Amino acid sequence: MAKAAKKAETKAETTDLRTVFAACVLFRVVNALCVRTFFSADEYWQSIEVAHKLVFGYGHLTWEWTHGLRGYLHPLIFAIPYKIAQTIGLDSTAVTVWSPRIMQAVIAAAGDVHVYKLAHRWFAGAKRKAKDEKSEGAASPDAAARWALFCSLACWFNFFCAVRTFSNCTEAALTTAALSYWPWRRRRPAPPTKHASASASSASSASSASSARG
Repeated sequence: MAKAAKKAETKAETTDLRTVFAACVLFRVVNALCVRTFFSADEYWQSIEVAHKLVFGYGHLTWEWTHGLRGYLHPLIFAIPYKIAQTIGLDSTAVTVWSPRIMQAVIAAAGDVHVYKLAHRWFAGAKRKAKDEKSEGAASPDAAARWALFCSLACWFNFFCAVRTFSNCTEAALTTAALSYWPWRRRRPAPPTKHASASASSASSASSASSARG
């Protein structure tokens, strides 16, 4: 019975996360379409220009690429839509400009979802601890997760920067995901068994008797 209830709870949580992710993707895609300003040259030199050169064979690489100081994993994310567009003959200016932003919007949305998940896990642990200690005041995990997600989506700098193709933006999303899976609260050690308690009591008595004879 308990196993079935836990399975149903896990299924409901997965469905909830999918809904949150879909909503976040929609929000970040609109976000990406709204942001049309220039912030820093690195949003091009760290990713788009490198991906363009990989796929189309021309473009400028800065010195850290020519000296082999950077890896190509991040630019490959944007090289994928470029290659698909080239293969099917849709490598227009619009696709070249906007496909990396859409990809980054999905990454930013994943970061938002993991902010939600991290807050839910943290406050669920706090609520369990409060219940064990019979104390009041622990926030609802669902409410805390929703407020954390709202703060992430409403943050003006996230809106301004999260959908830009900096490697740091992808790093931020990956770090948030890692933190949401990190085992923050260790399990408490199991209470000693009767045999262990008896052994400890006997050892304590023997030590006391030895001290008395001395």
